[in-house]
Amino acid sequence: MTIRGDVKRTLDDYQGALEDLDKADVLKRNNAFTLRSRGAVKMMLDDYQGALDDLDKANILEPNHAFTLGFRGDVKRRFEDYQGALEDIEKANVLQPNDAFILTVYAHMNWSLNKYQAALETIDKFHFLQPNDDFILQTQKWLKWMLDEYQPTIGLLPLNSNIRSFTYNELNIGTILGEGASGKVYQGCWENTKIAIKVLEWSGDHNEGAKKSFISEVNTLGNVRHINLVRLLGYCIEGLKHMVVYEYISNSSLVKWLNEDKLLDWDKRICIIMGVAQGLTHLHHKCDPTIFHLDIKPQNILLDNDYTPKLADFGSAKFLNGRDENVVCAPPLFFC
Repeated sequence: MTIRGDVKRTLDDYQGALEDLDKADVLKRNNAFTLRSRGAVKMMLDDYQGALDDLDKANILEPNHAFTLGFRGDVKRRFEDYQGALEDIEKANVLQPNDAFILTVYAHMNWSLNKYQAALETIDKFHFLQPNDDFILQTQKWLKWMLDEYQPTIGLLPLNSNIRSFTYNELNIGTILGEGASGKVYQGCWENTKIAIKVLEWSGDHNEGAKKSFISEVNTLGNVRHINLVRLLGYCIEGLKHMVVYEYISNSSLVKWLNEDKLLDWDKRICIIMGVAQGLTHLHHKCDPTIFHLDIKPQNILLDNDYTPKLADFGSAKFLNGRDENVVCAPPLFFC
């Protein structure tokens, strides 16, 4: 039953394999081969906790087996236990060098840790073993793109040196606050203070626009301070994770309140209009070079506890130097 289950696993008949391996485990308890095969099948069926339990038992019964460690490392990677996964996979690679499966897991582990060069070297070894594998060819393509185009460009961004560069772990990203054209905004916490984190979305087809938006947003607000502009706290760049970190504004965006006549009466609306105008005036007349927001709309106007407006989302902003003559401005803003 164990061998038949393992054969079914290699033929991608995971449900049939699981049934056979369950029967084999009943007939002969605590067999390392059965547990290892069943753990691999459970992993393919996305039962990661069940897979980890079986693989842990298999490793106790038969320590330092390359494929037990390889499968367990892959399961730990999916649980984001990267350190534990790396330890298992490195041991497996020593015990069974140049095995296609272990090399694949090793490459994905390095990819998850943003070690793209190490991932590419591992994938290149796999490609030598299986030169016509479509998955490997696609993985090579993505890794080369990250190394040849994406990484050097991001590493040399002309970012403002006066603002903080956060690590990903410092941000403690939590619930989602909203979503825009260029990414999602999450609530986070830094030094016991609520923060807002805009996570930019990157892809091979649209990365150029995302890069420009990221650079514009960070450099525009890097040195600008005004009561009617959202305060930029810093940014984070870790591999594919690119984030802009802002102060947390409690009352969300203006679009949420436009139909709340009792809460947003005309006195408040007039104060909001005046605040937006003051923020724009500061950008147009007090900043050098002049800054044009170019995307003023209710979704990009945030309100604090006192309903003081703060302009946000400077991904489309442009700088105007003295020699520039033509500027395209956003349409008028309406609050009623």
